[in-house]
Amino acid sequence: MRITALREILASGTPLLISGSGHQRYMMEAFPDVTGHQKTVHDPNPKSYTEITTDAIKDIINQYSLTDMPDVCLSNEYSSDQLPSCSIAYYRIFGFITSSCRWFFNSKQFEKDLLSAEKNSQIACHFLHINSPGGEAWYLDRLSETLRSLQKPIFALFEQVCGSAAYYIGCHAKNIQALTLNDQIGCIGTMTDFFSFEEYYKKIGLTHIKVRADQSKLKNKKFEDLIDGKPKQYKEDLLNPLAQQFINEVRDMRTKIKALPEDAPVLQGETYSSEKAVEIGLIDGMMSFPEAVSAALEMAKNYNKSADMKKALKFI
Repeated sequence: MRITALREILASGTPLLISGSGHQRYMMEAFPDVTGHQKTVHDPNPKSYTEITTDAIKDIINQYSLTDMPDVCLSNEYSSDQLPSCSIAYYRIFGFITSSCRWFFNSKQFEKDLLSAEKNSQIACHFLHINSPGGEAWYLDRLSETLRSLQKPIFALFEQVCGSAAYYIGCHAKNIQALTLNDQIGCIGTMTDFFSFEEYYKKIGLTHIKVRADQSKLKNKKFEDLIDGKPKQYKEDLLNPLAQQFINEVRDMRTKIKALPEDAPVLQGETYSSEKAVEIGLIDGMMSFPEAVSAALEMAKNYNKSADMKKALKFI
């Protein structure tokens, strides 16, 4: 994580819908020198998330010897006509999820990439590689519409954690696998988590002045009520509708979860390790990375066979 990225998120004014542990993790990455054991060097030209993804693919190919699998082409060149047939579009969904930040995974760019890969006749499968505790909820409804519209199969591999907004995205995959027994999956629902510095400012002599026009009595009222310990309207107007959208989407995408009662723990935000997640229906199993790539390749080949059959039938 870069200081530039943190600034961009904080300056956006968007509530950070992320768990407390997720917030702690990313603050530690943003300020790694808190213990005094290492020196932070500000990078004036940090890599964009797209550039980081390109580097990650190279590392994956080397780490897992994918060059020894001649049929496999894992790529984030979603529009390239130079890719071999039956290529797999790779999407790295790591860290904090945003709607539009250049330095982190962002939902809008992901949507553009999905649509580019969907149009590319050389690509036959979408591969979602996810390690994220969640993030910004805004735009996920539009992203879900796009994911639902895709004709090419979607494969998802969860690594370490797939929670909240990350699961909102991942649940659209036809085949969902976790990397290990100890991955953490779920956290379905919405929340807001932030700090108020009002008391601190008072102690250091800063007074917060605020005046509303007579015609603007309700301006920002629900947010101020939330800060004052009266969250009812905020929950009813913002959190509850987002949570219900999330729950409905998961129910539609995952057959076993659709059959569960509304008060099932998984639909109230509980998080599970991989074995329990399989039992509940959050995921379909566990695989190593090479096994996941092989499974995605099989899905790609089946898609191409089906597409070829459909083309042949049109000429009969």
